[in-house]
Amino acid sequence: MQYKHTLKPLQDIAQELKVDAIVEGSVFRAGNRVRISAKLVQSNVEGSIWADSFERDFTDVLTLQSDVSAAIASGIQVELSGAERGQLTRSRAVVPEAYEFYLKGKYEAAKRTNDGFLAAVDYFQKATDRDPPFAEAWAGLADSYQYMSNYGVGPPEELVPRAKQAVEKALELDDRLAEAHASRAAIWFYHLEGGDIEGEYQRAISLNPGYSTALQWYALHLASHGQFEDAIREIKLAREIDPKSLIINANVGWCYYLARDYDHAIEAEKNTLRMDPSFGTARGYLGQAYLEKKQYTEAVDELHTCLSLSPGDLSRAAELAYAYAISGKTSEAEEILHEFEKVKAKKFISQYDWAILYAGFREKDKTLKALEGAYEERSGRLRNLRVHPQFAFLREEPRFKYLLAQMGQAVTGAQQGQAAAQKR
Repeated sequence: MQYKHTLKPLQDIAQELKVDAIVEGSVFRAGNRVRISAKLVQSNVEGSIWADSFERDFTDVLTLQSDVSAAIASGIQVELSGAERGQLTRSRAVVPEAYEFYLKGKYEAAKRTNDGFLAAVDYFQKATDRDPPFAEAWAGLADSYQYMSNYGVGPPEELVPRAKQAVEKALELDDRLAEAHASRAAIWFYHLEGGDIEGEYQRAISLNPGYSTALQWYALHLASHGQFEDAIREIKLAREIDPKSLIINANVGWCYYLARDYDHAIEAEKNTLRMDPSFGTARGYLGQAYLEKKQYTEAVDELHTCLSLSPGDLSRAAELAYAYAISGKTSEAEEILHEFEKVKAKKFISQYDWAILYAGFREKDKTLKALEGAYEERSGRLRNLRVHPQFAFLREEPRFKYLLAQMGQAVTGAQQGQAAAQKR
C-alpha cells in the first residue's frame, strides 16, 4: 500500500523491498463478490512471469488469498512443503463485516497511541462479537490489551487478565495460529511472569516464519537480556519481511539504543521518521538516544514533538520531564512533576512513569521506590531495566540489584544466548 500512488520504477521498488519479484494487480468488489487480477513481475525481466484472475464471495476472502499464493507457487514451479500446504489450506470462511473490523483494528493498533489502542480494542471486540470463531481477531484483541498495559494506558491488573482471556480463546479456536502463540509469549514476558516465553516465541516463528511481529517481539526479548547481537539480527530479519512497518523500523533503533550504539539508533529512528514524520514512538526513541549523546537541544525538541503528537499521554510527558531535568531545565521538569501530582487522584499513572520523572532529578530513593511500585503493578516496561541507560546510575544500589533478582533478570546473557542457539 505504500506504493499505491507512486510512480517509482518496479526495479526501484524491488530494491527497496529487497525482493526479486513483485505481485501486482487489482482488487474489485461488487456487493458480496470479490475479484482479484494479479500478475507476478520479475524486476529485471520484461513482462510478467505469471498472471491469473480469481473471483469469490467476500466470505471466502481468506481462502482467496491462499488460492492466489498457491497459484503463484505453482506458476513458478516452487515445491511447497507439507507444512506450507497445510498453512494455505487452513483458511476458513469469515463474516465480511467482522473481517473489516479486524483490518481496522490492526490499523489503529499500529499507530501506537493511546487513542489508537482504544479504537483497536473496540474494532477487535466488534469483530469477535460478529464472528465469534474468528481466532485472529481474538489474538488482535489480546495484543491491544497488552499494548494498553505496556504503554501505561491503564492498570495492568485490569488489562492483562483481559489479554490472557482473549489469547486463550484464540488458541482454543486455533492452536496453530502463530499470532496467538506470539501474543501469549508477549503477555508472559511483559507481565513479568513465568512460562516458556522462549518456547512460545519459537513456536510462533516455526508456525509462520513470515510473521514479522513474532520476530520483532523475540528480538525485544533478547535485547532485554543483553543479547544485543542476536536481538539486532532478529529485528533486522523482521524488517526484511516487513520493511514498511513503522514500529519494526523504530524497534531496530531501540535495540541499538539498549546496546548503547546511539549513532546507529539515531540513524534508524531518522529513517523511520522519513517514512512517517508523525510516528511518535520513533520520535520518543530518537529523543532518548540524543540524551545519551548529550545532544540536549535535539533531545528536548524530539520529545516535545512526541508529546504534541499524543497530548495527555503521561508516559510521553514523563520522558520529556526526564529530558528537561537531565539537560538542566529544572523548572520545566518540575512543572510536569506538579502536573502529575495534580492529576494522580483522577488518572492512572504507572509507577514506572514516576520512576522516569525522579530519575531525571537523580533522586535515587524516590526512583527506587517507584520502580519497586512498578514491579508490584507488573509494569511491562521494567523488562528493559537491566540494560536501560536511563537507570544506569542505580546499577550499584543493593535495592536495584535485589529488584533485578526478583524479576528473574539475574540469568546471564550467555545462558540466554545458548538457549536461543539450541532452539533455532
